[in-house]
Amino acid sequence: MGETLRSGATPRRPWHRLAGSVARGAQRLLDEYKRQLLRWIAALLGPRRAAALAMLRLDPGNFRPGRDTVLCLTRPHFALDVEQLRKLDHVNWIALNLILLGEMQRAWASAEMQEQTYYQKTCGDARYAARWERMNEFARALLRRIGRRYPLSGLLCANIDYWQSEAFRNAARELGLPFLTLSRENLLTRYDERLILERYTGFRFTGDAVAVFGEWMREALLRAGCVREDQIVVTGAPRLDVWSNAAATAASRDGIVLISFADPNYYAPEAFRLTLERFVAAAARNAAANVRFVIKAKNKEDRLAVLAMCGAAPLPSNLEVTSSVSFETLLPRARLVLGFNSMAVFDALFTSAPLAVPDMLDTRRGTDHLMFDPEDPLCRRVLRFYRTPQELDAVLDAAAAGETAARQDTTDRRALIARYVHFPESSSATELVERFVVQRLPLTGGQPGGAVRTAA
Repeated sequence: MGETLRSGATPRRPWHRLAGSVARGAQRLLDEYKRQLLRWIAALLGPRRAAALAMLRLDPGNFRPGRDTVLCLTRPHFALDVEQLRKLDHVNWIALNLILLGEMQRAWASAEMQEQTYYQKTCGDARYAARWERMNEFARALLRRIGRRYPLSGLLCANIDYWQSEAFRNAARELGLPFLTLSRENLLTRYDERLILERYTGFRFTGDAVAVFGEWMREALLRAGCVREDQIVVTGAPRLDVWSNAAATAASRDGIVLISFADPNYYAPEAFRLTLERFVAAAARNAAANVRFVIKAKNKEDRLAVLAMCGAAPLPSNLEVTSSVSFETLLPRARLVLGFNSMAVFDALFTSAPLAVPDMLDTRRGTDHLMFDPEDPLCRRVLRFYRTPQELDAVLDAAAAGETAARQDTTDRRALIARYVHFPESSSATELVERFVVQRLPLTGGQPGGAVRTAA
């Protein structure tokens, strides 16, 4: 399981935690050095030769000649959507990492031009015109270079307001290529909605069209005035289509999973510390049971933070802390899933595993901050809210004993899912996104400048 920890043999002494902290600091310094080196090389080469360098990182994906080819400007989560689109294999989905392209563009972009959303105020300002032209030249040269090898039909980006993609939107317009977005932004709480409305009011999406995961997000973007109604459609999230297969796969339920919400951005550090403490104690208490206790961290840093919270004593031998094992592996096998306010908890709704969520301590900040309201009848039917340490202990022990049977409340679960994302009944979100893109590509078979296809 990669860096998964199975403990019970060697205790983690204080110097281990110090060494881990030093290693994390060294890695951050190394990453920053690499970013600075990339910016320095781009500045030295100039836009056109820097484009040739960026071309070396192109991922051709499922390219086959004679089909429409879409360049995806990828980021980590968006790459999961692209992976699903490639599985359909009707369109060529080639890709370049937008983070890398952004680092190269920092060679010419001033600090004000690097602010997500707010960069737009610099676009018509003469003080920044020369810098934008350098970035536009980089994007034009790169798209032309790609097009000579892989004739392009359009571009697909992961958000409407990335500064790193603005030059590519400009270049796409000049080359007659549609610039489309599959927005990674999705609303989970009323607080998220407030932030979106505040951030996007005054911003204008100047690409061609936007697909969003759910109706709530579509309504928010229209209220903010950043897109037109004829520009935006609801498709659902391709990355969530994996659950159609994973949830249907028969698997022995031999795990109890705690999805980490240690990060302060989940707004519940006190509730997480208590949940973690009781989770570790439950693993020790149920060492003889035929069940694994798994703490799923969001990344390596989060894993180290969780281990630090566990203290120096050895962990029970039936407890694992991992950031590498996928949710697609863990959740369908879970007897119980615990978590709070995250898309990972939302993913668990697609399985039949029982879900437990804290309603205690700092989770009680008001319903605007909650993904799942403990007073909402639908949430109460689907989820189990624990309000005391003793309630949590009882839920964990019951799961360890195999007494929490998988809940088959499919109708209620789908109704709860539908509050946040569109869940197609007769097709998949991946198919809807593919249709959204293909209907907006030129008719000229991969050559820019043709008529746009009419939606079916």
